[in-house]
Amino acid sequence: SVNFIISLFDSTYAKYAYHSSGSMLIFYEKILKSVLNQKNWGLLIKPKSYSLDQLPYRENIQGVIERLERHGRCVRLDGANTRVSFAASAGDVTICYGTNSAGIIAALVGKKVLHWDLPGCLEHPLYYLGGENKVVFKSNEEPVLV
Repeated sequence: SVNFIISLFDSTYAKYAYHSSGSMLIFYEKILKSVLNQKNWGLLIKPKSYSLDQLPYRENIQGVIERLERHGRCVRLDGANTRVSFAASAGDVTICYGTNSAGIIAALVGKKVLHWDLPGCLEHPLYYLGGENKVVFKSNEEPVLV
């Protein structure tokens, strides 16, 4: 049974933007692998609009999400119509792809937040305000294990 829930927030991505589909794929692969390996973890996915639906199909992403859903360990929320505060409040910790406002909102509702900044947006205030390796991580390793 699930006794630890990760609220997961992704972001928009584009070919010529900080956030790419490639780094988004890495984000989902690593988080899903961690959740799959921890039998008591669950996942609440709040995509940014339709970002998850637009990713290229990968068995180790969409296939794992479907498997976790069948076992009652994953719920995909409507990215366009679900409030960030609702999704964040339902989890024990929030993990964000990159540095984004969803994580700030999650902190405001009292949740622990990790911004996994795979793209390396070093000019973000979370870096120069001392948040590196405290709330924002840029390693390719899963921050949930930090």
